[in-house]
Amino acid sequence: MNQSFIYVFLLLSIFFSKTIYTHDLPKVTAVLPRNGKLEKIEKASGISNWANIGEIYVEVSGKVEEILVEEGENVSKGQALFHLSFDKEEVHKKLSELEISKKKIHIDIEKINQNIKQIQEKIDGLKSEVFNQEKAEIKKEEENLQKLKILYQAGAISQEELSNIQYNLQKLYNTLAAKKEEHSKQLKAYQAELKSFNQDIKSKELDLKDLSIQEQTYLDILSKYEENKTIYAPQDATIISIPIKSGQKINENQLMMSFGVGTEYEIKCNVSLSNNFITVGDICELSNASYRVEGTVKKITPIENMKQITINFQSKENVMGETFDVLFQKESEKSYILVPNGAIHQDHEGYYLYQIKQRDGIMGKEYYVEKSKVYIGDSDDTNTVIVKGVNYFDPIAYLSDKPISEGVTVKVENEEDFLAN
Repeated sequence: MNQSFIYVFLLLSIFFSKTIYTHDLPKVTAVLPRNGKLEKIEKASGISNWANIGEIYVEVSGKVEEILVEEGENVSKGQALFHLSFDKEEVHKKLSELEISKKKIHIDIEKINQNIKQIQEKIDGLKSEVFNQEKAEIKKEEENLQKLKILYQAGAISQEELSNIQYNLQKLYNTLAAKKEEHSKQLKAYQAELKSFNQDIKSKELDLKDLSIQEQTYLDILSKYEENKTIYAPQDATIISIPIKSGQKINENQLMMSFGVGTEYEIKCNVSLSNNFITVGDICELSNASYRVEGTVKKITPIENMKQITINFQSKENVMGETFDVLFQKESEKSYILVPNGAIHQDHEGYYLYQIKQRDGIMGKEYYVEKSKVYIGDSDDTNTVIVKGVNYFDPIAYLSDKPISEGVTVKVENEEDFLAN
């Protein structure tokens, strides 16, 4: 009986001692590194606008007599938009100005053609230059050299006399080479000048063509004066803005209306400059209280400390001016060794995590943490890629109710999931 009591007492003592010992230990949750893919998520917002916007400009100065439509209204091709009145005298004035401009251009073209003729004559003159005089002098001096060589070999003249004639011949060679080089430079300069003049002619001809188009426009206005008093919708559209008012005087080329065309819209939103997973062609989700649609990334433009993402989407309803929440979500193409972000620590030596190890302690087997240096890669909101430093079989400390450090004994809350006794 006494022995049984002692045995039970010892068991209880060991149990309570171990309980007291482990009570104050840091309690950690262990996880295993896993193979998986990153889930990149980025949220933004933006206001929708038409992807295709058209504009109507007035062709000649006049006055807005009546505006027949309102902003936000859907219009059909051929529908009347404005009643205008034009000053015929203003049209005739514009035609006179165009005629003067055309005459000036014709004078400029005539002057350029004269310059072209002069340059071409200079080019032809240079091309006909064959340096006959220089070549004749060289030939004569070469013949003299041959004769003097015979005399030198016979001992009739000195080495100095022979060297002098060789020196003179070399000077003639150098002179001819220099003249040919200068001739080539001058020819290239004239040819470049000729090319420039020909480009000027083409430019002036384009100016003439542009003036003729403008002239025809004003002639059409005069010939169809009554028709031009009404401006019609060029296509089915939704009116975005009308920056003019009834009774207002309008100037040539002044904007009268902008309108959205079709069912394609675009949203521009900003994301962080460090974002490297959003690419052109990606699909994203656009949503607000009334709509949920998919959009396609069309363009990415770096701006001040941000990236501007242009997204296009389709909608049969008019969603101009709607604010949308934008969700970009993308899975990495490759799989990596991943650990939770909370398991990664950093000090002056770099990144590290705590691996959970087992050892013999005063109360038997116990767990402790061992600092392990790691090299990290990319990350998402949940996990970080481990490039080097761990494998799939070493449990690591993820959560702890107290600060932990190298060698500290810990209590593993979920040891049955990873660690065998």
